[in-house]
Amino acid sequence: YSGTFQQMQGLVYPDFTPQTHIISVDDWEKVFFTKSPQVPPGWKVTAGVDWGSSNDGDPFAVAVIVYGPDGRSYQVDEVLRHGMSATDMLNILQELQKMWGIQIFHCDTTYPLIIEDMNRRGMLAKGTDKSAGRPYGLAQHHALIRTKRRQIFSNCEFTIAAYQTYAYRKVTNAERTPHAKPSHLMSDLMDAIRYDTIGNPQSYAILDVRAPFAPAKAENTEKGDAVTIEQMSDPKWRIQRLKATPNKKGGQW
Repeated sequence: YSGTFQQMQGLVYPDFTPQTHIISVDDWEKVFFTKSPQVPPGWKVTAGVDWGSSNDGDPFAVAVIVYGPDGRSYQVDEVLRHGMSATDMLNILQELQKMWGIQIFHCDTTYPLIIEDMNRRGMLAKGTDKSAGRPYGLAQHHALIRTKRRQIFSNCEFTIAAYQTYAYRKVTNAERTPHAKPSHLMSDLMDAIRYDTIGNPQSYAILDVRAPFAPAKAENTEKGDAVTIEQMSDPKWRIQRLKATPNKKGGQW
């Protein structure tokens, strides 16, 4: 694309742009006025958890979010791992809690026994109320992205890639219907983030929440260090990146 890359059509979060929503880890002190990975006292730290499925090959995903007193929020860490047992996942969550001081985990309800075990271990965890359906969380999180009240630190590379590839299954018109369903591709971290957003209603309470829409045509944006659309659109890309990324204890810091 000669120095530019085209935004995919039908993105769930079309307002996400690297220039606006990504913060370099080098700018940590400018945001939090403290050295990384420390968070100022009084700021709320939560996490969204998607358990994945070993049978379907879906990875375990965690997104760690910091909420500031001004209503803005920042994703500071991520975990995306394949082949995790219940014990593996619990150990990772405990490491994340120690590292970030996570106050509550908003979890997928697929495995209630793991949620119970988390609470027994001293990790406050709640299952996400999904009775309103997937579009509910999508619309709320879309409001955060559209109003630039959510930013992502550059170490969360899988999350950044997911924002730029997470799309609806089929684009039929420019305006999305309330019941449109996203593709399963790159949905793991997006689901974890959605659970966390649903669990923090104060983050979008004053916003104009409306259904996300799909752009009528591709839009050009400047190309920074992000991977190309050809890479991110390839289902093999995420697996290759996962294999190339060494497993770290805890998160990505």
